[in-house]
Amino acid sequence: MLKRVGIILISIFVVAGIVALIEAQPTFSFSQTSQTDSINPVPSGQTDSEQTLTKTPKIQVVEMTLTPTSIISPTTSSNTPTHSSLTEENIDPNILIARLKILTDTFANSTLKAGWLHLSNEYYQYDDHSAGTLSNGVAIPKAYVLEEFYHIDGGNKLVFEGVTFMKTLDGKVIQAKLFRNNVFKDLITTEPDVQVEPFLPILDGGVTSDFSRLALAGLANSQNKIEETSLDGVPVTQFDISLMYDKPMKFANYEQAVYGIEKRAYISSDGKLVELDVFNFYQNGTEILAGSSKNFIVEILLDLPIEIQQYMK
Repeated sequence: MLKRVGIILISIFVVAGIVALIEAQPTFSFSQTSQTDSINPVPSGQTDSEQTLTKTPKIQVVEMTLTPTSIISPTTSSNTPTHSSLTEENIDPNILIARLKILTDTFANSTLKAGWLHLSNEYYQYDDHSAGTLSNGVAIPKAYVLEEFYHIDGGNKLVFEGVTFMKTLDGKVIQAKLFRNNVFKDLITTEPDVQVEPFLPILDGGVTSDFSRLALAGLANSQNKIEETSLDGVPVTQFDISLMYDKPMKFANYEQAVYGIEKRAYISSDGKLVELDVFNFYQNGTEILAGSSKNFIVEILLDLPIEIQQYMK
């Protein structure tokens, strides 16, 4: 329960948009969630029932007319990976997830300790559909920052208080939530209070849990692979996992039906998540980058920054 709570808070913010439809098939919730699961990484403390912050587009199933058979080079972000020959393809998804978990668990065990935990990362949506709105009607930008400050106890390493933010890239706060006395309280928008017990924070952006859900959805397809490569000059291990839907999925605010999804997680040698990319498969056989989560910060602070202390009063 505590671990699941961890992968869920950021979906408190997350957009119904960047498609990763696994709950519709079954599914990716950064989170994430019963909405679309594309890039949705979830912050450290929410439950599946708490994902009501954004308005979710209605999902409809349309008849299959063509199954993509060829995948062209995807659109890529600025941090283009440099590929090497150390590639293992057609990996059993359970083996892929086990090896991913070894890395991410190593990072969590060596990083998490008593004090103030600071988590931050940026989300980018690259397609042209609406990112959704917050409960107060404010449109969610296609690029934004999710930032969390959690107070960790010295015993079980659980979060017992903290504050979370959604911000524009230039630092404007558009959503804030205070966690205290087992309650997440919305400080800006109109969400009701949410009761949550102290929880174990998730330091891998929810990637391990998310990839596990993809595996349970029955993917086992030839796109699964592990590759030793580099991203923006940093040596990383690239984990790819894919799922083709039984039937194409059509979203109300998408022009094209989506035939499947691929997620690529780039993990550093110490087990830290460097970037997560989400790709959509379309009818003409193309694979397009739909969204990315990057620029992750995971650190323990001795003191809470003064500008954050005002939210904890």
